Amino acid sequence: MIMKKLWYMILGTIMLACNKEDALDSRIQLENLYTISDDASDTIKQQIYRIYTTYDVPVYFNDTIGQVFLKTDVNGNAVYKYENLDLAWTFDDYEQLNYYYHYVTEPQKQSEALHFIEQYLKDASPELYPFCFFVTERIDRKKRSEIKLTEVEDQFLIGFRTITLLLGRCTEEEPKSIAIKMLRSNVSQKINNYAEELAYFHAVSEEKCYNAYWTNLDPTLSEYWKAPELDPDYINTNYTPEQLEEIRAQQRPVVAHYGFVMAEKQDGGMSAPRNKEEDLQGYIKVIMNGSDETFRANWGNYPLVMKKYEILYKIITEKLGVEL
Repeated sequence: MIMKKLWYMILGTIMLACNKEDALDSRIQLENLYTISDDASDTIKQQIYRIYTTYDVPVYFNDTIGQVFLKTDVNGNAVYKYENLDLAWTFDDYEQLNYYYHYVTEPQKQSEALHFIEQYLKDASPELYPFCFFVTERIDRKKRSEIKLTEVEDQFLIGFRTITLLLGRCTEEEPKSIAIKMLRSNVSQKINNYAEELAYFHAVSEEKCYNAYWTNLDPTLSEYWKAPELDPDYINTNYTPEQLEEIRAQQRPVVAHYGFVMAEKQDGGMSAPRNKEEDLQGYIKVIMNGSDETFRANWGNYPLVMKKYEILYKIITEKLGVEL
């Protein structure tokens, strides 16, 4: 009899606790903090709202998105949970880093940043839209175990959910140029989700060719033969565009014979890509810097290159929705 009463007491306590928990949960109002509203009195907010309604992607100039009411404490004060953008999240890891932001507050600069973002969204497919954009003037960061801050030198950071634009490092370039770089970088990350297809790409060039000097692969070449000019980002003010293209036309047959489209950057282009990942990134850079027509015109006569290209073309256009 005593045991039965004891069990009733325990059961009653559990039910009471559950009821209290249900009551607490009902008081927590979860709001959609990422919804953007229009504001006819603010031209910047109008631009942000237009981007949001067109592409369903919010843009923020502060890493604190908003707050959610949790409860009232014993002193009668409201307790909130703050929603923040966390750049430490990457596609496959959580970095042990602290970030410190310098916000963009001038309307003219904010408008400039929104032009960069709108250009990217116009060029990208929905598969490459981020969950949101975050714009800063600059970012400092440090490892959590260190004291010294280091300024981030990138023009943008592509994270798990957020693309962060560092406006202070973009002012010298046109929106189209920045958009191409962001698109190229996003494709470079997301393409690794298709490991089965990429295995065929990586199997085309022979293992012995990676990280080999061009002169070792082909002894008929001059002693210090190199091909840094094949990098689409190569800049040399001594060349006109026509001269640069003439140089590249002479280099393509050499590297394409082994299934490559770029040379190793670290040694000034004197060797083949160091590894398969670098080879893949080189292809993406060349592909995303032009069009399908341009690539086929430049590389169409080289079977190994075209075999690798067709594999990537299918992933980029069909899986990632990019129009080449």
